[in-house]
Amino acid sequence: MTFGQIYMQLVRSQQSIPPIAQCVVTVDVLVKEGLLVSERVLDEDPAFPYIQHIISGLTDIGAACLM
Repeated sequence: MTFGQIYMQLVRSQQSIPPIAQCVVTVDVLVKEGLLVSERVLDEDPAFPYIQHIISGLTDIGAACLM
């Protein structure tokens, strides 16, 4: 899933969510911390000026943190 797809699922399922810029930074930090698996980063897009990871799931450490 791209970050945009994840964010749209949050918009549909939650009544209150942080701004997209804050969510993008959070996902990037989770990837850097080794909690999310990023298959790759999409090329820069002037229409969406944030880092977009293709997320394929949680790492073992990320899954353990949720338990």
